[in-house]
Amino acid sequence: MSNEQGRRQQEIERLQKLWKELTEKLNALQRERNFETRIEEKLRLGKLIDDAREDRAQIDNELCELESNFGCKRDSKATNGPKVRITGNQVGRDITINF
Repeated sequence: MSNEQGRRQQEIERLQKLWKELTEKLNALQRERNFETRIEEKLRLGKLIDDAREDRAQIDNELCELESNFGCKRDSKATNGPKVRITGNQVGRDITINF
């Protein structure tokens, strides 16, 4: 493996770790929001969830680009656990919850 390939592989591994950490953070925030009863706190958590989703999407795009240049193929939406898909939520987007 050349130095360039080694650096790319390290960057891919770093981004995969960040993606996993953001997924864990997102799941924790969603659980917290589900049990919250105060509307102000639900709104605050909703903003944090939106921010985490945006950050994860950006990392996912970087990963897809790096992996395609590195010759890897992956399902960018794949995770290690089962998924539940909820449609028709209040903002009109599908939600996938990873366990």
